Amino acid sequence: NGQINLNIKALGGVGECIVSISPESTISLLKTAIEEKLNISPNQQKLVFLGKTLADENTVGSYKNIKEGTKIMLVVKKPESLKETIHKHFRKYFNESQSEHLTNTFLTNLENQIKGLSLDDLERLASDMLSNGGSNGNGSV
Repeated sequence: NGQINLNIKALGGVGECIVSISPESTISLLKTAIEEKLNISPNQQKLVFLGKTLADENTVGSYKNIKEGTKIMLVVKKPESLKETIHKHFRKYFNESQSEHLTNTFLTNLENQIKGLSLDDLERLASDMLSNGGSNGNGSV
C-alpha cells in the first residue's frame, strides 16, 4: 500500500506513537496525523530528524534517510499567549509602538466586554462552544 510506519517520540514525556503514512505525504500532513494520535496541534509541533527540522511543505520521502521504523523527535512548542498573537498580527500593518498601543487597547476593551457579560450570556457562550466541538482550532477552548 506504499505506507511506512514512523515512530514519533515527543520530548518531555508528552507521549509517543506510530504513524502510518505515504512517503508522498507532506510533513504538514504527518503533523495532522500526529495530532490525531497525541492531540497536539500542528502549529505546536516541530519535527526533528538527524538534528534537522522537517519543513512542512516537503514530503516525507524527500528526506532520504526516513524509512520504515524511523524514529522522529517531536518538540512541542508552547502556544503563544493571546497578547503575543494579537501583537504579531498588528505588527504586520503597524510599527512597534502603534502595535503595542493597539494590542493593549484591544485587550482592555475585550476585558471590559467580558466583565459586562451576564451569567446567562456566559452560559450561552459556553453551550455554543461545547456544541461546536469545544475547540477554536488549536486544541483549547
